[in-house]
Amino acid sequence: MSIMVLCNPTTKECVEVPLNIEQVPAGYNRLFDSNFGYDPVTDTYKVLRIDIYYSTTDLGYTEVYVYTLGNKVWRKIQTIFRPMNWYNASYVHGAFHWFKLADKSTWNDKPPHLDSSSIISFDVGSEEFRTVPWIKMAKSGDTANTVVLGVIQECLSVSHQYNKEGCIDIWLMKDYGVKESWTKVFSLSLKGGLFNCAPMIVLENGELIIRHGENGKLLDEKGNLYAYNIQRQTISKAIPIGVWRTAFIFVESLVSISSIGTQEDVDMG
Repeated sequence: MSIMVLCNPTTKECVEVPLNIEQVPAGYNRLFDSNFGYDPVTDTYKVLRIDIYYSTTDLGYTEVYVYTLGNKVWRKIQTIFRPMNWYNASYVHGAFHWFKLADKSTWNDKPPHLDSSSIISFDVGSEEFRTVPWIKMAKSGDTANTVVLGVIQECLSVSHQYNKEGCIDIWLMKDYGVKESWTKVFSLSLKGGLFNCAPMIVLENGELIIRHGENGKLLDEKGNLYAYNIQRQTISKAIPIGVWRTAFIFVESLVSISSIGTQEDVDMG
């Protein structure tokens, strides 16, 4: 049986979660990812799992499962949406967020084609898929541009990198769910071929930490993160990790995850 490991970096506790992944249908490939969230109303922690099945002959399909810590039961959730950036969902306002794959686009398309009308969200509490409006900032299918969904200053963000010009525009949805609240807050000047950059967090000193990579993987040969001085418009290596890694932002918690998951029943709903 395959397992997933949940880890609290603060308490250094780990919990194994059984996956029970279905067999891949003949002629299909599978993409797999998981995301971790919290429902403050019921005080429960949940894992969202997305299985994407695709082939060279059709548009493919998505299967979604939710696992609640303490129950050890995977429940299947119905969805008609096809998330494009299924990896590293952006978590804000109690929901995960992804770009939506256009109706006629496949996961084999390079680059994939986005539906520019909305962003997909999954509410951890209600366990419902919804849409969040966004504005079309540029032609998303242009190979000279990189579009990244994220969370900056506790707001849903979209970063659009213009590779030829060597700059990144960062937009924030300042009033969650309101299309008109999308506001361009930063315009960064990047030189030296730093493509596929993802802004991560604004520090107290005003510097913006940038992850240089694709699909969450760092592309810098030494695994460095970068610090961008917004006022001076200068960039420097911020954290010399030294190895090929994936970087994430997380909120510290002293909750003991090992004390939550103690039952032994495992099932697929």
